[in-house]
Amino acid sequence: MRILLVTPDERFQRLLQRDSPDDLHFLVAANAAAAIRLLDGTRVDAAVLDAGLDAPARDEFLHWWCALPQRIALPLLVAGGPAQPPAAPAVRGARAVDRDPAAISRALTGAAPLTLDRRACLLRRDDTELRLTPSEAALLHVLIQHDAPLATADLAREALGYRDAAGAPVVRTHLSNLRKKCAGAGLPDPIRARRGLGYRATGVRLS
Repeated sequence: MRILLVTPDERFQRLLQRDSPDDLHFLVAANAAAAIRLLDGTRVDAAVLDAGLDAPARDEFLHWWCALPQRIALPLLVAGGPAQPPAAPAVRGARAVDRDPAAISRALTGAAPLTLDRRACLLRRDDTELRLTPSEAALLHVLIQHDAPLATADLAREALGYRDAAGAPVVRTHLSNLRKKCAGAGLPDPIRARRGLGYRATGVRLS
């Protein structure tokens, strides 16, 4: 899914891109004018409007959105505020959601996020629980805490206490086992490998 994200908050952008499933692709615009330029000839499946956007820019975007019949039927999520801000143009079908990546992802995909219980070494979604080894839970916990991909050596040091290159193959083995467990339990893969950069967590948060 391609999602228009209208927000000036760079940290909010990073959190959404880090914690959302990889099948959600965000097209980011810092203001209404940028959003209008971005969508000129570009198809999107939904839009997320940051309620923290200043009122004139928010209202400009909503006026523009309402004027495009082909967009009205698409989901519009207002993150961190009411679905119908005071004095703003009325938008049919707009929904209010918490300003939280997991809540936004669920509203867009209909799927609950994965949550990691670090102490219990459990990965959960809805009624499904997957027991992890302490090392698997430690690795995933460290990845969740980092926005950017983490190199294998750094991950081995932070999560498992290795001080040399010997930790790299151990990390790869644990992450491979974790991904196989998730696949076997019908859970989405919470790990993404970035060539030359390392690993990052996606679509998972701490409970």
